Amino acid sequence: IMDLAVEGDYAYVAARDGLHVIDVANPQLPAPSGLFKTGRSTQELATNGANLYLADYESLYLLDLAVPAAPREVTRFPLKGFVGRMQQVGDLLYIADGQFGLRVFDVADPAQLVEVAADLHAGIVFDVLVQDGYVYVVDCDEGLRIYAATPFARLTEIGGFETLGLVFDIEVSGSYVY
Repeated sequence: IMDLAVEGDYAYVAARDGLHVIDVANPQLPAPSGLFKTGRSTQELATNGANLYLADYESLYLLDLAVPAAPREVTRFPLKGFVGRMQQVGDLLYIADGQFGLRVFDVADPAQLVEVAADLHAGIVFDVLVQDGYVYVVDCDEGLRIYAATPFARLTEIGGFETLGLVFDIEVSGSYVY
């Protein structure tokens, strides 16, 4: 299991052979109820209730969850490598795309994902977190980078902190970043 999310009575699990759908209406008796095969190991997923974004080493899939046990592919966008984390905020999907940096997609039209911003710097981006008007990015080579979260996805770096060693995850609590 690389990642999972729970929406209503279903758990969606990113696994070696694709996306597994588990019926968890009865938490004591979870039951497999669907599988979306990608042909590659999936890494990360993000859901907003109606849709699910699923990443493997080559593609970003947008899946329709109208029938929760049977996700249907709406569209696919090529990716280039390991995806660390994804987060949807409004009509924007932020992706920590490993050695290809931070990428931002406009997902307002589910049938057509449009890349609207990217920060392709020298490091390897493992995590992204959007909260309270800021985009926090963990770059294992350069540490923490902070951008202003703008409605038009312009990536303007406003701060950062070089860490001592590798960093793979980020959390924000109040005015502190961990």
